[in-house]
Amino acid sequence: MTKIVDNVQVSIRNIHIRLENFEHFNSKFSMGFTLREVAVNTTNSQWEKEYFDRTNAINADKPVFKLLSIAKFGVYWRSDEEVFYSSNEDF
Repeated sequence: MTKIVDNVQVSIRNIHIRLENFEHFNSKFSMGFTLREVAVNTTNSQWEKEYFDRTNAINADKPVFKLLSIAKFGVYWRSDEEVFYSSNEDF
């Protein structure tokens, strides 16, 4: 089990989350964030991606290094925005 956890890699790409509010305030607005990629990888002590085998005796007491990479993260707030979604529309 430790071998699997030590080498878990996660990659998420092309996220856009947008919140719209047109009912509870005097002005319409939208806000959100965009993200090109977030990734978590196992690395060696020089931060190079590498498979780590804790069952190998020379690695038993070594720490596991994880690298978190975030690419093109953005946050926005727009006032007087047009509606993207309406509950009155047919889909």
